[in-house]
Amino acid sequence: MNILVDLANITYVISYSVRDVLWLRIFAVLGGTMLLPYYYLQPTPLMVPIYWGIGFIALNLFWVILLLLERRPVKLTDEEQRLYRLVFRTLTPREMLKLLKLARWEDKAAGDVLVQEGEPLQRLSIIVSGKAAVHKDGQKVSELIEGQFVGEVSFMVDQIAPVTIIASEPVRQVSWHRDELRKFLKNKKELQAALQLIIGINLGLILQSTWAQQGKKAHNA
Repeated sequence: MNILVDLANITYVISYSVRDVLWLRIFAVLGGTMLLPYYYLQPTPLMVPIYWGIGFIALNLFWVILLLLERRPVKLTDEEQRLYRLVFRTLTPREMLKLLKLARWEDKAAGDVLVQEGEPLQRLSIIVSGKAAVHKDGQKVSELIEGQFVGEVSFMVDQIAPVTIIASEPVRQVSWHRDELRKFLKNKKELQAALQLIIGINLGLILQSTWAQQGKKAHNA
């Protein structure tokens, strides 16, 4: 019977050696299962270790099932696939879908005001298709294209809209209510950091484009 203890301990050593938590749980279930016959076949069955063993096996099986469900292949619609390629390639498709559960898809006509300068912003948006012009003090300073954020400054620092953004052609966008998104991300630090990084890169690209356009205007003047 000691062979069961040896095999169980070898299985536990393997479980502690793997990096994938799913395999750790699977090997823990196997190790615990091997010990049950050893406890039961003693001259007097050791019921307390058996009960504890069954409890640990059940707990690990629960997590094995949960991890398997989380790792199921994710199927994206064409529109979601487009958004993933444009913006969220640093996330997993499943992480993006978690964000999209809070989102709202919207269509804007050419000439619609997406953001009004000087007003508070309650939503963070991404242009999925179409273009929008960015105006400051009545003058066009840059243009937003597909894959760029609208309202990211307010989301990051609670600032009122520093510019007016107007759809220059029909726009399809996805948007989140700022407070709902912040609440959702509050206990998801890794996802929050990843989204902030994406927004930061987007801001950098917008600033670079704005400076380039201003440089061209100054040169032509």
